Amino acid sequence: MNRLLRRSFLLLNPRLGLSQYPTPDQVLEAGPEALTEIPYVTEKKATRIVETARTSVASQTDEDTALTLSLTAEDLLRLEKRIDRLKERLWNRVRDRRAPRLLASIEGIGKWSAAVLYCEIGDITRFSSAKKLIAYAGLDPQREESGDIAREKTTGKQGNAHIRSVLYGCVTAAIRNSTNPPVRDLYDRLKERGKHQKVAEVACMRKLLAIVYGCWSNNERFDPTYEKRLKVRQAEKKSAADSPREENAGKSFDMSAPVSRKEAKKRRKATSPEKGAGPPARGQGAFLDEHHNGDSASE
Repeated sequence: MNRLLRRSFLLLNPRLGLSQYPTPDQVLEAGPEALTEIPYVTEKKATRIVETARTSVASQTDEDTALTLSLTAEDLLRLEKRIDRLKERLWNRVRDRRAPRLLASIEGIGKWSAAVLYCEIGDITRFSSAKKLIAYAGLDPQREESGDIAREKTTGKQGNAHIRSVLYGCVTAAIRNSTNPPVRDLYDRLKERGKHQKVAEVACMRKLLAIVYGCWSNNERFDPTYEKRLKVRQAEKKSAADSPREENAGKSFDMSAPVSRKEAKKRRKATSPEKGAGPPARGQGAFLDEHHNGDSASE
């Protein structure tokens, strides 16, 4: 079987396809209609596979080779079923706990991924912020220096590789299926700015891990509209805070006049400059600023 035909099966359902039709001759004999009975094989893909098999010049078309490929594919299928059973067993062990169910509510994160994240992160209170959890996973941007040259790297080899591996699968699924608006919107923004696909995916992994931290630490299920609603509330609050200053602009108060303490405090507040914002949010929208949500140039 030539390389292109093998690649076609790998893109579809490799072990099931190879177990039934391990050689190009058998693919041709089966035809597109039989191939479409394999899960995830569309009519278009089946036609492409048959056309590839028709032009194949592979020499390994004998019965012995076909039997070897078929048995190997069947062994792999059995191993996959065993792995699926073990994954389900792990989820059954943790599904009665609150945190894994919260993580599984996040679009893009399935039961297996939620169980792995729960086991790998452990106690969420170990991390005082989403930024520290991201650093623990090794997803914080790394700076590499050599002589006079310094450049930013998307990730390093430090941190928890298991968390990164699980997040990558979750992010690719969320981007492909558009099931997680905050992650998908970030990916689209970065791609529109000309960022490389890998850079955008790593930024989305950081975003998804920040959402994990927000849901888990606040004991909340995932809300895909949370960030939009939070931005609206912040804009309304800022507008309301600006209004009194605009109304009191140009006014002068006699601070020595006999007024109540409440009125004096109100006047001092109106004439004093605005103080800095309070502590950062810890919820699902904790990474709304440009640097943390992946819009910064360094990412």
